[in-house]
This record gives sequence, structure tokens and C-alpha cells, in this order.
Amino acid sequence: MMPMILQVHDGMAWLAQLCLFLMLGLLVTPSELLGLAGGGLVLALALIFVIRPLTVLVTLWPFGFNRRELSFISWVGLRGAVPIVLALFPIIADLPEAQMIFHVAFFIVLVSLVVQGTSIAPLARKLRLEVPAGEDPYRRLPLDVPATGDHELMLFPLRGEIWQAARPSASSGCRRTPRWPGCSATGSVTSQHRTWKSVPVMSWPCLPPPRR
Repeated sequence: MMPMILQVHDGMAWLAQLCLFLMLGLLVTPSELLGLAGGGLVLALALIFVIRPLTVLVTLWPFGFNRRELSFISWVGLRGAVPIVLALFPIIADLPEAQMIFHVAFFIVLVSLVVQGTSIAPLARKLRLEVPAGEDPYRRLPLDVPATGDHELMLFPLRGEIWQAARPSASSGCRRTPRWPGCSATGSVTSQHRTWKSVPVMSWPCLPPPRR
């Protein structure tokens, strides 16, 4: 139940961000953006290539990050909705040139999203910092155990040569283990506090032949 609730909340958060950008975009006058393109582009490039890298280098260098990690952190400083919302405060306070400040902030956010947002994945691969995505469960089953809280059973397929090898037959002193091609029933139990991974769900022990 808990992962389903988190997925719903995550979807609602993305929907709220889309609505926020839509409302903020309605406050922009495109003709004024074109007039600020030169100065806004210079300021955006200075933030991307000079100001943020220097800030990251000064603040994170003592913590033992290597050059590849510092380079990636310097590049992923995406501008988002927060600078645009902060740029609304001069408009609310009716300060002089408040509209120009808002348009400059909006233009810098657009440049950051286009330049940095589209190059994060290729840069992570080039710097060898890409983390492989975790495999999704084959199936998720809720476990209704009121006394212990919310739990969930996750089934993961096991792949590899070790799981494809033939099992000992009954003639060698062991009963054959039931198998399915390319998949074995294993899982993990997840609660609100901890997760147990690779917990076998079904197993068939190797039993000696019956005595006669």
C-alpha cells in the first residue's frame, strides 16, 4: 500500500510543477524576452560555466570529491521554478524594473533547462558516473499483516548461468527442484522501516532418497 501512495504523491507533485510552470509562463511577454536575449544569455553562460563551478569547487573540495564528481555537480545546477517565483517578489512589491528582473530570470531558466537539462545523461556516461537502474519487481503483492504494519512481497526474476544450469535428478540422491525457464520465485519484504532483499519465497530442499 505504501509504494502505491508514494507513486500517487509523486504524480501529484509533477502535476503541480507543470501547473506552476504554466501559470508562470502566462506572466511572460515573449517580445520582451527577445530584447533581453543578449544580456540574459551572457548572464546565463556566466552562471553555468563560471559562477557555479567556482562555488562548487570552493565548497566541496575539502570533502574528498574527485574531479569527475566535482565536474558533474558543477554541471547539474539546473535552474527551476524557484528563481522564477523569487523573481515575482519585486513585481509584488511594485519595485522599479521589476518586470525586467522577472523576464531575465525566466530567460536564464530556459537556457539552463535547454543547455544543462539535455546534456546531463550524456555527461554522466562520459564521466563514468552513471548508476545502473535497478530492476523492477516482476510482481508486487500486498501482505495484510495488521499486527506488524504495512508489508509488501516483491518477486524478482533471477537470471544468469547459475540459475539456468540443470538441477540434480532423483537418481543422484536428490529430488529434482521445480523450475520455470528464466525465472525463479524470490522476493523481498518491505516495511515502513526496513527492507529484506533476496528472501526466498518458495524453496524445495534437497532430500535424501527414502529408506526401504
